[in-house]
Formats: sequence, C-alpha cells, structure tokens
Amino acid sequence: MTDALSPSLQLRHVSTLRGYPWEIHIVRFSPDGMVLVSVADSGIAQPVRLWNMRGRQLISSLEGHQGQVDDVVFSPDNTILAITGDDGIIRLWTREGKLFGTLGGGGHATTALVFSTDSQFLFTGDEAGRIQVWSLKAKKILFSFSASSGGEI
Repeated sequence: MTDALSPSLQLRHVSTLRGYPWEIHIVRFSPDGMVLVSVADSGIAQPVRLWNMRGRQLISSLEGHQGQVDDVVFSPDNTILAITGDDGIIRLWTREGKLFGTLGGGGHATTALVFSTDSQFLFTGDEAGRIQVWSLKAKKILFSFSASSGGEI
C-alpha cells in the first residue's frame, strides 16, 4: 500500500492485538515505542490495556477507572503513564502496570494531560476551563488558573 502524499512510504500489516469487543477510543505509544496503551469506548468503565510491542502480548489491564477515559499520556522519561477521565481522578501507573499514585478528585472531569519535558510536572485541563500544574514529587497542585478568564498567569 502506498500513501498518496508519500509515494515511497510502504505500509504492511504486522499483527493484530485483540483485547476488546468494542470500538477503540485511544491508542498511544510510549516514547521508546515498546509499550502501547489502548482504551475502549463502550459507554461503561473498561480496563485500560498495556501491550508489549516486542512480543505483541498483553502486559496488564489497568482497573479502577470509573466512566470514560478521556486522555492517556506517557512521561517523556518513559517511566510514568498518566490516565484521566470522567471521574476527575488522574491515576499514575508504571509502564509495567502498577498503580503508584493518584491526583485530583476535585469534582470536574480532567480532559487533557501533558507532562513537562523533564517529567517532573503534569499539566492538566478540565471541563471547567481550569489548567493546573502538578508536582509529581509532592503530588500536589503548584498553581491553577482559568483558561477562559483571559487574565494573566
């Protein structure tokens, strides 16, 4: 198969990972490309799945998320997976699938996540229009501001 924009690009099917009977909502690779995370969209809480891309096998099913998962992001240093959704709780997992912390729970669903380039801070956005900066070491908010206020940070 050849892409119309890149005639030299050659695509081929490598394998199929089977894990859900529902539509896949989110797929993300770890920075090193060795772990794939997948999230189904079934309308009910579903486990987030971690896949080993070398062996193309399931590493772990991450349980505990209530409602829809809205965002998944790996830290740039490849050690942390942050997952958030409708329950307003940000869960922090190792790339091996071990839960080691939570952030939030303030009532509003967190809809967006991004790590700082040094993996020390997590920036979050929520449905109320707030942006928060979290210290991962202290597991607390350093500062918060309203993205819709038009004011200065």
